[in-house]
Amino acid sequence: AEDGIRDYKVTGVQTCALPIFACNTATTNAISYLRKHYSVPFIGIEPATKPAILNTKSGVIGILATKGTLASELFYNTSQKHRGDVEIIEQVGTGLVQLIEQNKIEETKILLEKYLSPMIEKGADNIVLGCSHYPFLKPIIISLIPDNIQIIDSGAPVAKQTKSILLKNNLQSYQDDSPALSFYTNGEIEVLDSFIKNFNLNKAYTSFETF
Repeated sequence: AEDGIRDYKVTGVQTCALPIFACNTATTNAISYLRKHYSVPFIGIEPATKPAILNTKSGVIGILATKGTLASELFYNTSQKHRGDVEIIEQVGTGLVQLIEQNKIEETKILLEKYLSPMIEKGADNIVLGCSHYPFLKPIIISLIPDNIQIIDSGAPVAKQTKSILLKNNLQSYQDDSPALSFYTNGEIEVLDSFIKNFNLNKAYTSFETF
């Protein structure tokens, strides 16, 4: 909500040179407002629909995302702008985020089988992970889909865009290559810690805090 965004500016964005909204739902529903009302650059993330449409050979792609993302105006406009004759199968990943945040990755398999089956049956050859939680599920998804299906997420493009904006606005850091990292969570610190260790970042971070 608007008041929540203002509160965030007071507590966080004032001291942040480049906020990254690493959430498809938040981006698709709020990024336009943020860019209109605040002078700092914002980087958002949205489902990589365009690359999937450009890459498809079968003419069918699947989008696995949250209800908020799939129902957003930004997602609709992007899909309509690029889709042409491509069939887009949209699937809400109900329950996946909750299981991931509880570190119950293996328990998502039953849901994923249900959600991915219609895409596979209709011949989708590109499946877009339209939620920044979902890359944690890649090993399970790969085990459930044929080899010809490509999984696409927005992680690498967002990283490239972040670097580009930092350079363009002279915001890059000239410190050493081992920065101190602080992590904040409104959930369980132990769960966040387990995810961080999977990325071999545990030697770099300095603190965990809840809010």
